[in-house]
Amino acid sequence: METHEPEEDELTPEEVDACLKAARIAKAYRRKTQAYWQRINQPVRQAWTPDQLGSWILDESKRYDEQDMNPRYIGPDGWLLDEHSEPIFDLLCMYFTNHPDFEKANELYDQFKDGRFSLEKGIMLVGPTGIGKSRLLRLFCDNPRESFKITKCSTAVNTYESAERTADALVIYENLTSPSDPKNYRFRHGLGGRAFDDLGTETIPAVHFKKERNLMLDVLDRRYDMGTRQARLTHLATNLTFDQVETMYGRRIRSRMREMFNVIKFDPKTPDRRK
Repeated sequence: METHEPEEDELTPEEVDACLKAARIAKAYRRKTQAYWQRINQPVRQAWTPDQLGSWILDESKRYDEQDMNPRYIGPDGWLLDEHSEPIFDLLCMYFTNHPDFEKANELYDQFKDGRFSLEKGIMLVGPTGIGKSRLLRLFCDNPRESFKITKCSTAVNTYESAERTADALVIYENLTSPSDPKNYRFRHGLGGRAFDDLGTETIPAVHFKKERNLMLDVLDRRYDMGTRQARLTHLATNLTFDQVETMYGRRIRSRMREMFNVIKFDPKTPDRRK
């Protein structure tokens, strides 16, 4: 029986499969790149409702993408709402879509009946460890109102202390008190706010070349003085009570926090999500 010998320039079935696979990958990459630049060049301008933002964030929390390193990805199940977290999640959806009902939260939710809420202030999430405060910051960092970048307070202090020169330490401080640059986020704001995670876990005082300072106190103080027009919105997450805030940062910053932030307290019975 006569067999057919492939010519030298003829591809084997394995090589054909490999070429097709490479072509599909290249095509998907081109399509994704094209979509990315289309989003960058044509900013999102439509108004979002709280429900739309909430649905998008819940979808994003379980969307795994190895290439774009989705910062909102939590796991295959995403962010799971429960009786403790749902009111806070809903409230954040109102805030980050600039919805006027946010300012009526004390009328809409028994949990927030003692609070005073204003769209002119930032967000301060307060509650025990492990209940999802940091994750909520991450979920909402890209939003239609004003996107923001997140810095852990301990990381800020460690970076400041390890600066090789005084000028470098000053740049770090200036960066923390300036607007962020979230232009590559989905909503592509030219300038954005900043969020500081885990206030109270950082080293106090920060020491650089034997000079001591309470770095986060100075950062929050300056952002207060600059105001939201110059520094943009400031957000915060902490396990501290206000008495502890006063002990660590002083009475003045405790008072200023009431002016800077909408204080959103988690129910003390909120279960630890890390278990």
